[in-house]
Amino acid sequence: LALLWLAERTTATITVVAPGTLGQQPDEARRAVDRSRDRISEIVELAAAELRAPAYHARNRWMVDRTSMTIGFPHVTEPSTGTWQTINYTAEQGKPRLIVPV
Repeated sequence: LALLWLAERTTATITVVAPGTLGQQPDEARRAVDRSRDRISEIVELAAAELRAPAYHARNRWMVDRTSMTIGFPHVTEPSTGTWQTINYTAEQGKPRLIVPV
């Protein structure tokens, strides 16, 4: 997960943002948060009523709107994902982005 990579390899301030609640996230994501707890400065739960594409897109825009830079980890075999939507939204906002294909 990107969280583990960032926590282990950077000194960046890390905010975890869940579209609903952290408890609704997959087990792997919750374990990553637990492992990185000492590096996480804030956990934000946006409390979306339904965890569908609009909730994830809203979460992604929320993150871009509040950051000075976006680091995206898109899957090279999936060109139309939420990650690319977020990277493109970052570009539309005129903010720098780092793209790390996985």
